[in-house]
Parts: sequence; C-alpha cells; structure tokens
Amino acid sequence: MCKQRTCKSIAEQATIEVQKNEIYHRSRLIRSQRKFLFYRAALSTYFLVWFITQNTAVELPKHYIYLTTWGETLLNIYFTSAFGLSIYFYMCHEEVEKQQKGMIKIIMWICELFRIFSWDVGIMLSIAYWVLLRTDLNPYSWHCHLINSISIIADLIITDTQVKLYQFIWTIGIGCVFLLHSMILFFVSDRVDYQIIYEETLDWGNYPQRSLLLCVIVVLFFIPIVHLGVYTIQRRRDRMLDRAGFKHLNPPVVIVSNHTHDSEGISISDISYAMPQ
Repeated sequence: MCKQRTCKSIAEQATIEVQKNEIYHRSRLIRSQRKFLFYRAALSTYFLVWFITQNTAVELPKHYIYLTTWGETLLNIYFTSAFGLSIYFYMCHEEVEKQQKGMIKIIMWICELFRIFSWDVGIMLSIAYWVLLRTDLNPYSWHCHLINSISIIADLIITDTQVKLYQFIWTIGIGCVFLLHSMILFFVSDRVDYQIIYEETLDWGNYPQRSLLLCVIVVLFFIPIVHLGVYTIQRRRDRMLDRAGFKHLNPPVVIVSNHTHDSEGISISDISYAMPQ
C-alpha cells in the first residue's frame, strides 16, 4: 500500500497538467492583463528576433549539432506559445471551462511541456558552459549562456507557473534525444565538425568514452539537480509573496444579467464572466 501511494505521488508530480488560465495573462506581480501582455510580447519578440538573426548568420544544419541551439529553440517555442495564449486569454472572456477544451487545451499542454524543457535545459546549459567550457568570452557567448538564463529566472519569478518536483523526467527525455542525435551524426558522418562538438568535452572523435560518461552524468544527475533548483525557487517565491501580502489572483467575477429562472435555476445563457483587469 505504501509503495502504491509513493508511486502514485511520483506519477502525479511528474505529469504535465494544463496550468490555470490566469497563469497565461496575469500574475500576482503583474495583475494587469495589458501589462502582462506587454511583458510577454517584449520577451517573445526579443528572443525571436535574436534567434532568427543568429540562424541567418550561422551555417545550417551544422548549427543544430550544439545543445545550445536546442536550448534556444525550446525557449523560443515556449515564449512564443505563451505569448499566443496571453493574446487569446486577453481577448477571450468566455466561460473558464470552455477555454480549456479542444485545440486551446492542446496548445496549453504543449506550452507547458516546452516550458519544462526550456527552463531546465536553459539553466543547465549556462552552468555547464561556465563550469566546463568557457571557450569564447564574446557578446554572443554572454547572450547565449547568460541572458537566456536570466530571462528564465525572471519568468519563473514574474509568472505564477507551478513547478512539479518530478517533471525533470521529461527533460531527461529530451536530453536522451540530443544524445542519440549526436551519436548518430558521429557514426554516419565523416565530418570533423560532427565528431568534435566541444573539444575535449563532447568529443566523440578523440574521447568517445569520456564524452558518453559526461552525457550520462549530465542527463541523469545534473538535470534533476537543476530542476530541483527551479522547483525550490518557485516554492520560495510563492512563500515570499505570501509574506509580503501579494494576494492570489481572483477567480472570474460571475455577472448575472437576467433573472429568468427555470426548473434548474438560472439559465446558463444568462451568466457571463468578467476577468479582473
């Protein structure tokens, strides 16, 4: 019985559930929907422009042999989808239950999945770069391995996104996909660029055993530690806001426009919802 409860608890903490609608268009720190929409627009536009500019200046598909590029791609998908959901919920004032059905619920689930990927991978990349690599200290490296993480931590603090403890399982999955991708390139290609991704670190051509060991350590141990850090920051952030008196978001205000009754009470057509501005 105890094992069943433990397994059930782990499964619940690992599953991806659609966040509350309010998460996407306001927060305890930015209660105004308009200001929150501007925040999402600024963040999404900035990183999308940077991503497009970067990809036009770098050889493709070679650019995608690097985990850094994967991290930036995941981050852009998350920021863009979150911005799209912010627009939707800003413009839509339908019944809350109806807003989490069909295609919009699928988009919300995908956004949450890429949020997990981008937060864990982005912070992990920054730590790994400054600890293991530090190859080129130039504006490009500073942006890719510092600004990205700053934006992730800012998003973690500004938004009311709830992080589950065991969701790092999903990030381990994307890490295994990158590892498989990297090894396939090594075995099927004779290009030196595909064999030596990071010299003496992820170097399949010269140090295959060391490279594999490093990948296993990063994927199975480092990713869970990073996710635990994200989880801890989110929990402490909520506690600090509680102590500081930042109230939780109010639910939609129910407005009864007509007082026509039937056998079941007020008709559903007579009820409208107004979101606090």
